[in-house]
Amino acid sequence: MKPGRLVLGRLLFGAAARLSQHRTVTLQTMALPAFVLVVEAVLEAVRPDLATALAGGLLALLVPLQVLLAINMQRLVLMGPSSVPRFGLGGWGLREWRYLGWNGAQLLGALGAFLLLSPLGTFGPPGWTVALAVSAYVSARLALMLPGIAVDRPLELREAWRRGDGQGMRLAVIVIALPISGLLLFMPLNASELLSVRIFGALASLSVNAWVASALALAWRALDDPGAEEVIDRSAPPISIDADAVRGVLTIELRRRMETVELGQLATVDGLVAYHGRIRGVVIEVAEGFAPPDAAAWHALDAVLAHLSVVRVHEGAQRVALVASAAWAPDVDGLRKHFNGAEARWFPSLRAERATSWACGEDNV
Repeated sequence: MKPGRLVLGRLLFGAAARLSQHRTVTLQTMALPAFVLVVEAVLEAVRPDLATALAGGLLALLVPLQVLLAINMQRLVLMGPSSVPRFGLGGWGLREWRYLGWNGAQLLGALGAFLLLSPLGTFGPPGWTVALAVSAYVSARLALMLPGIAVDRPLELREAWRRGDGQGMRLAVIVIALPISGLLLFMPLNASELLSVRIFGALASLSVNAWVASALALAWRALDDPGAEEVIDRSAPPISIDADAVRGVLTIELRRRMETVELGQLATVDGLVAYHGRIRGVVIEVAEGFAPPDAAAWHALDAVLAHLSVVRVHEGAQRVALVASAAWAPDVDGLRKHFNGAEARWFPSLRAERATSWACGEDNV
């Protein structure tokens, strides 16, 4: 995806891939709004009178939960899983009020554009179509403020509007067409007499909302802002190390590029040096915030592995899986020098679980 230009197919697939890669965090973040939607569906099926009486309260609960879901999905995409609180509940503060307020401003801007062009309705359907298209265009351009708010980045409206130059209709597909398509697609399910079908429709709609928020975050980063690639959570640990004693797999997640001081401290904070299980394989997950896949990135990866005590102390890994973007694949054999000639293989971010299965010998394909 070239800076300043959106390729919708890659953008939407990339959003789905990131949610799948971090599916545990995604599902946890969706848990509370999903629970409220399920309760609402059950009440409508079992006690429609009670559902009607509680409709206002459920809506008042769902709105902030949906705001938190959108914010956390965008932080997940732009800053990594460490930036998302457990179950997405990090409190309600200025960030959340700004996000909710801008949602309202986005709606008012779209409504204003539609009312301004409503006289075109005298020309019949073509006139209404033009009014709706301009309204969607304005809403989509204004939506570029939202990911910046989610990551606490100061951003002026003029800058947000400039960033979307030439991309208004592509953005409209993400923030207007996809949600409306999902609504139309799942509306019959939500009206079904079968409770299971209603619940499925509600959860599917929620999944579309998470997907749209993630795609908007990727679009925000892709649109002509050199600093956007550096939106990472410096307060979170740059690396995560975990060992599965049952499967014998060591998982190393690299969240961002490490400073020299952090590399020097790595050996002292490596909590798995005393691990006594047998390591059969290693999975290295390279997050988007680590580095672009160039020579400098490989040098940074080599430096991290050279400083990891657990790699030096626990030898015997026969397979090393690299979970990263496709640009890392051609040079994956360079990892073998850190693991005594172990077999190395690249896996796309969407196949992290497949990489773990292969690394521990469960999957030989």
